Amino acid sequence: MSSPGHGDVLVADGDPAIRSLLSVLVKRMSRRAVPAPDCATALQLLETHEFDGAVIDLRLPSDDGTEVLPALAARVPEMLPHVVVITTAKWRPDGDLKPVAAVLRKPFALDELTEALESCCRETPSSAGDSR
Repeated sequence: MSSPGHGDVLVADGDPAIRSLLSVLVKRMSRRAVPAPDCATALQLLETHEFDGAVIDLRLPSDDGTEVLPALAARVPEMLPHVVVITTAKWRPDGDLKPVAAVLRKPFALDELTEALESCCRETPSSAGDSR
């Protein structure tokens, strides 16, 4: 069971090895990693669970890669400031989307990801007025 303020973090990446590595990193932060292998699973989890943060690969399977964030903005917009995007592409969020917490280009340093996740998880969606 997670301690208060140290809850779940969604880990969405299509590569099982990367997903596993990211999950280990999240666990080292005293949080529980909840894995998602594709866009549909990630969106379903974001709609049905409360997360302190999320790390989402922009190129998830079953999606063209850039649709996960517009879908997230439409379905669970309060979560966007708690999302760390990882990608191999040059990408910036569209102007009409709230900014995500961070965008990290692969390859990235693990401490860079840890710092980004710690920052975006400081204020949980529920403490920011989430009424789910």
